[in-house]
Amino acid sequence: MTDRDDGFIADDKRPLIPEGEYRAQCIELRVIRYFDSQRMRLWFKIIEGQYTDTLLEMFLNLMDGKTGSRFKSVPPASNYYKNWCIANYCKQPGRRDRMSPKIFLNGIFKVKVRNATPKYPNSRERMPDGMQYSVVAYLIRREQ
Repeated sequence: MTDRDDGFIADDKRPLIPEGEYRAQCIELRVIRYFDSQRMRLWFKIIEGQYTDTLLEMFLNLMDGKTGSRFKSVPPASNYYKNWCIANYCKQPGRRDRMSPKIFLNGIFKVKVRNATPKYPNSRERMPDGMQYSVVAYLIRREQ
């Protein structure tokens, strides 16, 4: 009998950088299913400063919290609507305009980064500090 390791290989650790404002470019987006909801997952690459080339994620919910179904029309109070307007150079869409997610791709933005601290399931207790990671909380403005 041979001794073998049936363990899994660890993925890359999520980056942890100081909270604050950074210049970043949206390099990829995908619509993903997350349990019973749909979210848009955006990847941003920091493009200047000490943390250049650091990749951070941003998640935008695409589901209506009241009905539990995907937005038929995007409510102005949703994070998707707010961030989409910023990506559109702070121009709100007209009634019944299409709000394509492609507007984010390749755009250069000033972004707000926050550090996420996961909690244990069914608890308000936070996991240890080593489990923290950075995410893009929201777009501040579009620069290009």
